[in-house]
Amino acid sequence: MKAEKAKKVEFIRTAERLKAQLANIEKDKNGHLYNRKSDFRVEYSILEELERSMTISRKTEIIDKLKEMMEEVENAINAFKEEQRQMIYINWSKGFYENKLKKQRNMKKKKGATPAWRQGL
Repeated sequence: MKAEKAKKVEFIRTAERLKAQLANIEKDKNGHLYNRKSDFRVEYSILEELERSMTISRKTEIIDKLKEMMEEVENAINAFKEEQRQMIYINWSKGFYENKLKKQRNMKKKKGATPAWRQGL
């Protein structure tokens, strides 16, 4: 009986030692996984930062392209306005000078239609 009791005690001690070893192995495994997660977090944050910087870069490129396009549109509008101003001025001056010529012609006609004795005065 003592031999059986000793075997039971030895079995229980071995079981407790194995249980402790298993707990230590679980701790190590969890610690290793946590460290791996931490490594993944670092790598993930690096990737997030890279993506953010690329997004900012793309936005900057798009903004620059939009600015360039807006400048081209503004220049086209200004050129159109200037062309319109010149056309208006040309039409105005053409009408102004045509009107002057008409008045001069009318004056000559009137002068030609006045009596001879008045032309001498």
